[in-house]
Amino acid sequence: MSRQFTAFLQYFAIPLAGLLVAFSVSASRIIVNTSGNPVSTFEGTPTKIRMVAKKDDGSPLVNASVTMQTKGGDFVGTGNNIISGQTDFNGNFTATWSCSPCAKQYSFDIKVSDGFNTALGRVEMRVLPRSAKNSIRVHSLVTPERVRPNRPATINITTAGKDEALITGVKLELVVSGGKFANGSTRMRAKTDSNGQFSTSWRCSKPCRKKYYVKIRAFHETVGSGSGKLVIHASKR
Repeated sequence: MSRQFTAFLQYFAIPLAGLLVAFSVSASRIIVNTSGNPVSTFEGTPTKIRMVAKKDDGSPLVNASVTMQTKGGDFVGTGNNIISGQTDFNGNFTATWSCSPCAKQYSFDIKVSDGFNTALGRVEMRVLPRSAKNSIRVHSLVTPERVRPNRPATINITTAGKDEALITGVKLELVVSGGKFANGSTRMRAKTDSNGQFSTSWRCSKPCRKKYYVKIRAFHETVGSGSGKLVIHASKR
């Protein structure tokens, strides 16, 4: 979430040696962008909190003063729940935070100032217990069992809990050691459907290697995380 504060044009008139000297000061508003932050993290896990400050023309706000504060946990290097610094050349400011023990949710209030204007931002983050790590089981299957060059194979992924109950809406990140997924890349991001499933195609170009490895990372904002691996066997011809 981002908030915007606008500084309006001000007009000054100052007497100088019997003359009235008039001038105007126009200060650009500050735009604070806090999107891109994780919506949840795990207890005891260092987590980066990011923000970007820009002028109203879209250019980065450099060397602006930043204060970030929350009601618990500690910012790394401070031992406190408040941290101050300055934006870099690109208008970025990043702080690393963690908690243990933790509340279920934290709000991070951000204040940015360029010496004339001030803008506010906020990041909301849920904290999951340590036990939520690896709480998602990732089941994967590739068909056919041996893939021929330039022929598509289908990768099916199912996400479930430790009790094997299906989990829907799980965010997935797939990385393969070679060949390409349906998006034309070796990396793909997706989400499981209402049945807790996701499928995509993959293929390798001739000559193919004997084996390819797919690493799968899974994350759900309220359930936790998990991971899996898949081996694709291919024919050289």
